Amino acid sequence: MKKILLLTTPVKNSINIEVSENVSKNTGILPPLGLLYIASYIRAQYKNDIEIKILNCNNKDYPELTSFLQSYKPDIIGISAFTHSLKDVILTAKTIKEKLPQSLICIGGPHANNFSKQLAELNICDIVIGQNGEQIFSEIIKTVLNKGNFYDVKGIYLNGYYTGDRTGNSVKLDDLPFPALDLYDFKKNAYILDCKSPMTTMISAKGCRNNCYFCNTPKDIEIRSIKSLINEILYYKSHGIKEIHFVDDTFNITDSRLYDFSNALLDSGINLSWSCRLRVDKLTFEDLKLAKKAGCHTIHFGVETSTNEGLKLLNKNITIEQIKNAFLYAQKAKIRTMGYFMIGLPFEKDAESVLNTLNFAKKLKCSYALFNIFVPFPNTYLYNKALNSGLIKEPEWDEYISGKNLNFMPPVWSEYFCRKDLTVLLKKINRNFYFDINYIIRFLSELKNYHFPLRKFKTFLGI
Repeated sequence: MKKILLLTTPVKNSINIEVSENVSKNTGILPPLGLLYIASYIRAQYKNDIEIKILNCNNKDYPELTSFLQSYKPDIIGISAFTHSLKDVILTAKTIKEKLPQSLICIGGPHANNFSKQLAELNICDIVIGQNGEQIFSEIIKTVLNKGNFYDVKGIYLNGYYTGDRTGNSVKLDDLPFPALDLYDFKKNAYILDCKSPMTTMISAKGCRNNCYFCNTPKDIEIRSIKSLINEILYYKSHGIKEIHFVDDTFNITDSRLYDFSNALLDSGINLSWSCRLRVDKLTFEDLKLAKKAGCHTIHFGVETSTNEGLKLLNKNITIEQIKNAFLYAQKAKIRTMGYFMIGLPFEKDAESVLNTLNFAKKLKCSYALFNIFVPFPNTYLYNKALNSGLIKEPEWDEYISGKNLNFMPPVWSEYFCRKDLTVLLKKINRNFYFDINYIIRFLSELKNYHFPLRKFKTFLGI
């Protein structure tokens, strides 16, 4: 029997890409959803031949990781890698190699999806999995069990060598077994905007139909059936979970998605507290009124900026009027709102234009607002534009991704502001928004509906 370990790394050396350090550290403890799906998938196929454990190291340090490794001694290890914590990915892989040199180390996750070749060139693991994590990791286990040849597993980097593109269909979201909750203490889960506990996260679709110029979310779309969602929710409820936050980039990925899901939830008689991310252009008041009835308490909206001209330059394909309507509909339906905004965008030439975004957020009467410093991220339109205009030098990100400069500070759009100026503005904006007397009155009036509200208030304020 082979021992399998799926883990997230400690987060001790992450770079601050966009949000304030205070917010990034206090978002909560969320489950390693991808690893839980992989665990259930491989266990269904090899349950008599493998033993699986999951270790979420997001709130652990390296001595704890080392102690677990020495105690469990896994044969195959899968690491979920994120770009912002690449230094910790490297340290984790080196720790494993030092303590368990015979173990097979595989790295997948978002960073591997975007930068699989560069990750393989770091020479810190045996296999890099770029896509189709469940399927490929399953094939890797099968190869180990059957003493086969890893070069026959397509779509991986094996000791720096790419084995070739995959053919055939990947496993569908509807066909995945539900996450292996028995392998993870979900009672520790906590989210900054949750209302009930225990909570967990869930995904209803992959990819995004939109092509915002600042975003590198994959465009390949896969949408789960409503029936699959309801069955997974029933599974969660049977384990005592009371709240779900959908982590899709866009929950209303089709025009009727929110309405259809809310109807199905009500028809099933499920009592659930939930939240999701929505686009503002695919909403009606009837949609939100039904969602509220079905248990939705918070909606996240990507607003970004305060003018139609700015929205066009970001290729958001929405309008200021649609944004205003979406927030108004949510308020009428008595659903809390989280608005996401960026500062330091390419068309913001002075402090006044940045502060217009703050004033717009106030007018929208967001329950919460998260202001981020805009960072041109690799594989996006605005990143390429920054390169071509000389605002960013290509080696800056390349040296980080290649492991040459892990003390890296992501460059901002520096045509009109430096990072220091934007950091000062960000703090000013946060305090201005959350100390506004009208906001405080609204906040206090809804106090009874908030879960640990003071902690959350202080987190967004940055104090």
